[in-house]
Amino acid sequence: MSKEILVVLNRKSGSVKAQLTQIKDFINSTDEKDKTKLESKMDTLKSLRIKLSDIRNEYYEVVVKDSDLEPLELEILDLEDDCEDIQVRIKNIISKIDLKNNDVTSCGNSFNIIKFPDIQLPRFNGSYHDWFNFKEQFISLIDSNNSLTDSQKLYYLKSTLTGIAKDVIIIDDSYTSLFECLKKRFENKKLIINSHFSEILSLEKFTHESAKNLRTLIDCCQKHLRGLKIVGLELNEFSEVLLINLILRKLDKETRKNYELNLASTELPKWDDFMDFLLKCCLILENIQTNKASPSI
Repeated sequence: MSKEILVVLNRKSGSVKAQLTQIKDFINSTDEKDKTKLESKMDTLKSLRIKLSDIRNEYYEVVVKDSDLEPLELEILDLEDDCEDIQVRIKNIISKIDLKNNDVTSCGNSFNIIKFPDIQLPRFNGSYHDWFNFKEQFISLIDSNNSLTDSQKLYYLKSTLTGIAKDVIIIDDSYTSLFECLKKRFENKKLIINSHFSEILSLEKFTHESAKNLRTLIDCCQKHLRGLKIVGLELNEFSEVLLINLILRKLDKETRKNYELNLASTELPKWDDFMDFLLKCCLILENIQTNKASPSI
């Protein structure tokens, strides 16, 4: 590695960082902004992104060890994220200026103001069984919002991704390309079904009565059965009996005994009746534990 060249590249990177800081300070300086200056800042951001791409390529040419390259790459990625964040903020400010200049002050037109949704966006960490729920919420909050540009939608989509889901992001992604990539990666019906089954099968066996453990089991079963229903798998007579027997094996001896005593006939048990029984047991255990915890008078 040429130390002289690396010093120069680090200075270039530092210069870009300094310019980004200046633009941030300008945005935060006052509520009243000049549109011409903002547009000029947008042009500057475009040129800075090109510079960052060039700096990255130059790093690859002079850095030999991957261990040395990784922190440099992370620094470039952080600066590119800053660029994107600032671009979105400037676009929002320009949009508000345009609305103000056009005297859009009526309540009816106020819905055209571009702003971040008031409720928190869903997060997606790459768990297959969470994909459909995440997709539906994101489409409802962001994708179907026609007042947002594709650039803003891309920013919001990136901000919702965590864990392995974030690994699919590339620098040149557009909103459409990233959303389609996520669909191809995680909208896998077979893997989604397997993931739901795996979560149910991996429930730990109880050694004693516990309201907390029972509540966790109930919530887990209901969550993953809803997820299976979304992909088209409904319970039938056979699957209900199979699932009841599977869950019974997870329960403690006393709860299993009480369930058998609770059965009113020799007919095949129903899943809904089984859930009602577990919920009743859970409420009883919670009440008992609450009474034990309360100080005596």
